[in-house]
Amino acid sequence: LGLTALIYTMNFHHRTEDLYIYGPAGLSEILEVQFRCSSTELRFKIHFIITGNEKKELLFENDELEIFSFPLRHRIPTCGFLFREKELPRKINAERCKHYNVPFEVFDALKAGEDYVLPDGRIISNDELTIEPLPPRSYGYCSDTIFDLSFAEYVKDCDLLYHESTFLHELVDRAVETYHTTALQAGKFAKAANVKQLIIGHFSARYNNLNLLLDETRLAFERTELALEGRSFFIEYNKIVFEDLTPGK
Repeated sequence: LGLTALIYTMNFHHRTEDLYIYGPAGLSEILEVQFRCSSTELRFKIHFIITGNEKKELLFENDELEIFSFPLRHRIPTCGFLFREKELPRKINAERCKHYNVPFEVFDALKAGEDYVLPDGRIISNDELTIEPLPPRSYGYCSDTIFDLSFAEYVKDCDLLYHESTFLHELVDRAVETYHTTALQAGKFAKAANVKQLIIGHFSARYNNLNLLLDETRLAFERTELALEGRSFFIEYNKIVFEDLTPGK
C-alpha cells in the first residue's frame, strides 16, 4: 500500500517515536500533501533526510551496522541502498590462551588482531590465540533503474541482492525507453556484482506467468528467486534461507 499507508498505520497504532525517512528530494512534499488533504495529525515527528544521486553516501552507522545510499538511473531521482554489518572482532580461543597464561587484560588487543609476546620474548600469533569471526552480512536493494553495470561496484559481494526486473529481454527497447531493467539484465548485473543470491521484483503487469521472468534471469544467474508478497528471505551466515507464505503454500 506504499509509504503513506504505512505511516497511517503507525499513527493508528499510537506510535510516538520520531520516524526518520531517507529518500530523494520532493518526497516530503508528496507526503505532506496527502496528510493535509486527509486532515491527518501525526502523533510523532517525521525527519526527512534527502538522499543524493551523485555518489555513494553513508546514511546511518552504529556499532553493528552501516547503511549507504548509491545512485541509480531512472526518469526521476532514484537511489539504491546497501545494508552492511560491520566486521565482528575476533573471538578468544580460551583453551590456547589458558595454555600460554595470557592475561585477561590483553584480550581486547587480541580481538583487534594483535599478536601476544610472552615474558620470554616469544611471539604467539594472533591466529593461534583467537578464532576468526563470522563474516559480516549484507543486503543490496536496487529499485527502479536502467541497466548499468557500473553500479555493480556498490553492491559487490553482497549476500542478498534485490534488483528490479520489469520486462523480458524481448522488450529491451521498452526497458531502455522507460529506464527499467529486463530479467536477463538483472541476472547479468548480479553476476557482475558477484552476489550470493538474487531476488527480482517490480514486474510489469503484462506478465501473468512470473516464472518466465524467473527462468530468463536464471539464464545469467542461477541463484535467483522471485520477490513475492508472503516470502521472507533470511541472511544467515554463509547461506540464504527463505520462507514462503504466499497463498497456496
